[in-house]
Amino acid sequence: MASFSMAAYIDRLLDKRGFKNLSPKATPFLPGLSLSLTQSPKTDNEKEFMRNKPYPNLSVLCNSCKPPVVLRLPKPQLCSVNSQKIPGCAHWNAFIHLLRYLARTKEYGITFQ
Repeated sequence: MASFSMAAYIDRLLDKRGFKNLSPKATPFLPGLSLSLTQSPKTDNEKEFMRNKPYPNLSVLCNSCKPPVVLRLPKPQLCSVNSQKIPGCAHWNAFIHLLRYLARTKEYGITFQ
């Protein structure tokens, strides 16, 4: 029997981004979540607020043992944030929600028998 989880990666991700103490969530995203690159910041204040947000590359999670994330993740918006566009506040809130879910489920993985 072999088991694989992303616990160590998720711990490093949360710690590196300063999110170690996030309260856990039971779902990866809010129901009805809809994200698009058209939600990029429009005003100078919005752009400044979002400019230094610590977005990691989530492609590791998109291709790992987190099926609920893979199945629901709006990949173009969160897996590989387009360098031409700055993600908006809706993207940031979805990202924080996702981190809270990962904090709760980090020990979950895939087991092969």
